[in-house]
Amino acid sequence: FFKLKKILPRFIHTFPVDKTQITNAILSSDHNLKKIIQIIHKEIKKKMNVFLKKNINKKIIVLDIPLLLENKLNRKDDVLIFVHSKKSDILKNLQKRDNFNKKLYKKFKNIQLSLDYKKTRSNFIIKNKFTKNLLRKQ
Repeated sequence: FFKLKKILPRFIHTFPVDKTQITNAILSSDHNLKKIIQIIHKEIKKKMNVFLKKNINKKIIVLDIPLLLENKLNRKDDVLIFVHSKKSDILKNLQKRDNFNKKLYKKFKNIQLSLDYKKTRSNFIIKNKFTKNLLRKQ
């Protein structure tokens, strides 16, 4: 909160930070999105490292981190699993959310690496057709 308030005082006012404050900051400037990502992903990396140390003796540790490759949070020996879904299915599911914002969606899509690149970097690809049984099977 304090880090975000310091760099975006026009937008961040209350704790906990309200999603509308973040949305307004992002939509007003691409530069704001970069600032937010820098702060958030530093915190994610810290928490991820604490989590990994805490679970070091586990056989498998699963991390679900948006923009993992984009922010270079993965390690060389990580096993990456790409969950592939049709763009139309993803958009359809996102549009069902109460807080869906198409402008915000487009901004996030613009900062992501291509799906083809992510697939080539992945060790496994799972096809997601948004049905639980089929997804579990894969």
